Amino acid sequence: MLDGGYCFGPHVGVDIFCCLAFSFGGGSLLRWYRDTLGTEEKELALRSGRDPYDVILETAGEAPSTVMVLPHFEGAQTRGWIPTRGRVPRPDAGNHP
Repeated sequence: MLDGGYCFGPHVGVDIFCCLAFSFGGGSLLRWYRDTLGTEEKELALRSGRDPYDVILETAGEAPSTVMVLPHFEGAQTRGWIPTRGRVPRPDAGNHP
């Protein structure tokens, strides 16, 4: 686990560890979208008495997007990750690795 860069901690047993699996990115990205770009979705949700997240998710496409989003909207959470925060590079703008 250490060589792979996984986040882990001690277990109650001797010489036993547990791998901590978590993802802050999904919820943070939805909140960022709602607050930054989701004006129309929030207005529609308000008029119809619905949750803005439901409106956003219903209007999202089923197919994968060409937009690459780094999952660091809460900062990198484990060692070895790229120390970025909130980056949404545009593939057509020359931001390829």
